[in-house]
Amino acid sequence: MNISVISIGNEVIQGRIDDTNGTYISKKIFESGLNLLLRIQVPDREKEIRESIDFALNKSDVVFLIGGLGGTSDDITKEVVAKHFNRGLFLDEEILNKIKKYFESIGKKMPELNRKVAYVIEGGKTIENRIGFAPGIELNLGNKRIFLLPGMREEFIELVNRIFEEMKGEKKNTGTFKLFGITECDVQKKLEDLFSKEINDYVFYYPSFKGLTIKIIAEKKEIFERVMDKFKDEFKEYIYSDDESEIEKVLGEKLKEKGFTIAVAESVTGGLISNLITDVPGSSEYFKGGVVSYSNEAKIDILNVKKKDIESFGAVSEDVAREMAEGVKEIFNADIGISTTGIAGPSGGSKEKPVGLVYIGCSIKDKTEVFRYVFKEPRLRIKMNASCAAIFNVIKRLE
Repeated sequence: MNISVISIGNEVIQGRIDDTNGTYISKKIFESGLNLLLRIQVPDREKEIRESIDFALNKSDVVFLIGGLGGTSDDITKEVVAKHFNRGLFLDEEILNKIKKYFESIGKKMPELNRKVAYVIEGGKTIENRIGFAPGIELNLGNKRIFLLPGMREEFIELVNRIFEEMKGEKKNTGTFKLFGITECDVQKKLEDLFSKEINDYVFYYPSFKGLTIKIIAEKKEIFERVMDKFKDEFKEYIYSDDESEIEKVLGEKLKEKGFTIAVAESVTGGLISNLITDVPGSSEYFKGGVVSYSNEAKIDILNVKKKDIESFGAVSEDVAREMAEGVKEIFNADIGISTTGIAGPSGGSKEKPVGLVYIGCSIKDKTEVFRYVFKEPRLRIKMNASCAAIFNVIKRLE
């Protein structure tokens, strides 16, 4: 089955937002054993939308149109599609009542623009939007199908996941690993050395500041199992998850397994570690609290870092990272204390202590270790990478 995806919106084609919905559905298509033939981006203009539909339908069995189902004047996807296939639009009273009830519940009158959202295409199948208002719409055109989907991220994902529960191609074996501390290039080179360049037909890479997500996909079970086993063995020191779990969720699961609590002392990361940890529902079960000790005074007065050590070694040093981790653990009476101190730049570095230098302290029970990193990236990426490095090191110590 050949599938094409058309993302509609001036903000997409102008680069004002990334086409994350297009990326999400592309992965979904591939992992479902289907063939993604085209990804097209067009502005909110009738001519381009109609031309893209014809072009995609000529080559594909299924076409997904993303965006343009809202109530504003530039949301024209439904109207253009209806006109293109000589269909009418009619008001779905059930959807309209749902919208009205929402506004009544918050003590407001429904803006008239929202009435537009409740119109659907004649002869189309309405797919309920369980999160928002604008429904998905499916049109059957003989042996071809078109899906219209809202562009709001959460709504889009929920609808796509339901659609693909029944839209399956040839079943493929799929595995996931999440790694930290190794680059895509290093993984690829190692795999090519172990197997051959043909391994690239089965391994797919998705880098982010949280590390590297690896998807291993193969139709033949014996190939899949061989690659999975070898991968696990070769990269075990970098793997923190063998499913889709985010790094902060993995940390929470490890802490609950051990019955441990954790506290955080942050300097260079400015609170990002605490933010990540508390993004996980139920994190109050194991997260005792955190201190953003950005100044030397805060390190000394709150965390009990020795003033003479800061004067002797500097705030960005192994000694200070160690004392910060131990200090925050003691203050919060936690089982684990982690700390970060470093130079995020763009200024403030030196030959001995370059921009991107980060020390991470990890104190678990009676043992404290300090890890040194140099991240050669912009300021925000340094902070984000350092946050994930701190969490990663705790996970590996708890394995």
